[in-house]
Amino acid sequence: IRGALERFVRDPDASQQLMEVLDALVQQGIHELGSEEMQHRVINRVEAWVGTLAGHAHEHLLPLSVARLQAWLDQESSWQQIDQLAVRAIRSVKQSLERQLASVEGQDAVKAWIARVVRQINVTDLVEEQVMKLDTDELEDLILNNTGGNLVVIQILGGTLGLVAGFVQVDIRFAFPLLAFMGVVYIAFRMNQRKFS
Repeated sequence: IRGALERFVRDPDASQQLMEVLDALVQQGIHELGSEEMQHRVINRVEAWVGTLAGHAHEHLLPLSVARLQAWLDQESSWQQIDQLAVRAIRSVKQSLERQLASVEGQDAVKAWIARVVRQINVTDLVEEQVMKLDTDELEDLILNNTGGNLVVIQILGGTLGLVAGFVQVDIRFAFPLLAFMGVVYIAFRMNQRKFS
């Protein structure tokens, strides 16, 4: 054995022969693993090993783990450890979020996430669904309460503009009395604005 080892170390031909033998063994192993028979054999052995391991875990490891966990949870010090770990985890998450939100990339990521959530929630459909559930009188009250006196002003301005356009199309001289009328409308608008502000 000593002579073979010394020859292997000193003689380059011996080391070359050994490497060729190892290469041949590796090639043969790769060839054998490529055959369907060997693959089926390996798969069957792995399945048997996994089945044995699963059965052993189910029969022995799982009940033992449950018993140890129960014993650990029965101790007051365990709950203190859980409490400390939870507080540390919450603080760590909070600090990480604060760091993320302080950076521009983090703010962009949060904005993109909020946009995705809003798209998934589809706010327009939700609002439409809720509005369709309202009675006509409730919807009218809702609109009038939210628009306040602005709706009246919009109606007056729309009528005034229509009237002005019609008169000016008939004759340009009708524009002068209409300008006076528009002044009255503007005064009414300002009074309405003071009333609802």
